Amino acid sequence: MEQPKPKTTGCKVCGNEPDDMRRGLCQKHYRRYMAKLKTLEPAEAEAFEAKCIADGWLEESRQGQKSTKDFDPFDDLVAEVQAEFEEQLGPKAEAAKQAKAPAKTPRKRKAN
Repeated sequence: MEQPKPKTTGCKVCGNEPDDMRRGLCQKHYRRYMAKLKTLEPAEAEAFEAKCIADGWLEESRQGQKSTKDFDPFDDLVAEVQAEFEEQLGPKAEAAKQAKAPAKTPRKRKAN
């Protein structure tokens, strides 16, 4: 019997395209992979993971790599608004920031 081949889009096993994919697998199949991985000795687990990657069933781990920052339009908008307020308020803005953050003092406990 011929072995099935990994899917090229979505989950490598079922082809579904959920938002929360890990290493090319949907949540269901990632959990199955992890359950199998945990039953193995460390050397066997490493070989199993390498075989899954080589055969196309699993994507490389991104652990330790920098995550890619996705576009956030609010970053630029917030910077613009803050710049406008700084410009309008001038020295008053700095005084307002300092006034917002009072020093914290420990509260006394009430005696019962």
